[in-house]
Amino acid sequence: MPARWNRGDLGIVSPADFIPIAEETGLIIPIYQWVLREACKQQKQWLSEGYPLKTVSVNLFVQQFYQGNLVSKVTQILRETELDPHYLILENYGKNRCRHS
Repeated sequence: MPARWNRGDLGIVSPADFIPIAEETGLIIPIYQWVLREACKQQKQWLSEGYPLKTVSVNLFVQQFYQGNLVSKVTQILRETELDPHYLILENYGKNRCRHS
C-alpha cells in the first residue's frame, strides 16, 4: 500500500493526489527515503518490543532503481535504524515499471 499523507486540515490525502506532484517536483525520492527510514525504525521498535514480525515491505518508485546510490542509501538507512536486512522487502511501485531496454 502506498504512503498516505495525513494533513490536518485536509485529512488523509490519497497517493493519487500527491505522488504525481512529488514526481513532477523531484520530491518523490526524498519522500520515499523518509518513508523507508520510518518503516525501518518502526519495524526495529516492534521487534525490540518482542512482536513476532517477519518482514516489512516498502514500495520504491522506478526512479529510485535508476539512481546510482540506491543500494548505499538503503544500506545507510538499515545501519542508522539497526534493522537486520532480512526484515526488509523492497518492491517496485508505480505506473512506470522497470522494463528491459
